[in-house]
Amino acid sequence: SSTDLRVSARQALHLASIYEFLRHFSSILRLTPFLFEHFCTAMLDSSHLNNKLFSEIHLSLLRLFIKQDDDDGIT
Repeated sequence: SSTDLRVSARQALHLASIYEFLRHFSSILRLTPFLFEHFCTAMLDSSHLNNKLFSEIHLSLLRLFIKQDDDDGIT
């Protein structure tokens, strides 16, 4: 439930929007499925270098941008 999350109701709405975006495009981004609760925890703990989910999302987005640049001939 929302009371189990370590985020405010407003933060939860923002995180839910980002989560839905990532889940919608998960096949394009090649992300493995993950729970909303894990996503919230990863975002709260994003300052830790060993945050696997946050790193996976970040690298997936970077790979997509690099691929798009290559496809567009941008160096």
